[in-house]
Amino acid sequence: MRKVRKETAVSPVIQLLRPVVAGAFLGAVICTLLLVGAALIMSSSGKLPQSAIPMITLAVSGVSSLAGGFLAAKLSKARGLLFGACTGLLLFFMEFLAGLSILGGDAAPAVLTKCLVMVLAGAIGGLIAVMNQKG
Repeated sequence: MRKVRKETAVSPVIQLLRPVVAGAFLGAVICTLLLVGAALIMSSSGKLPQSAIPMITLAVSGVSSLAGGFLAAKLSKARGLLFGACTGLLLFFMEFLAGLSILGGDAAPAVLTKCLVMVLAGAIGGLIAVMNQKG
């Protein structure tokens, strides 16, 4: 007797959101780990100037968006630019809201730059993932 596999209908919205949310989660974890590592290095060495902090956070945000976009495109198996860019945008909004809650409405002047870097890095990560797929 053969088992019949029951197919469950998944909403198209869920199919689109699942890779983006998974990529954003991975990106947030990577961002947290890299920021903790940077803070440890800065506090132990004491040689890094305060003016380097915005550039370090921008680089960390870009790397985490790249990784998140890569995972989102790998999970979706198609449309790497779109899924990567959406992941970068979601990560940006998460960081922006966290920054607003800490700074109390005093947003940094480089918000647009950070948004562009994160969206582009996510899109590049998605593009790399789709280009590296075998098949």
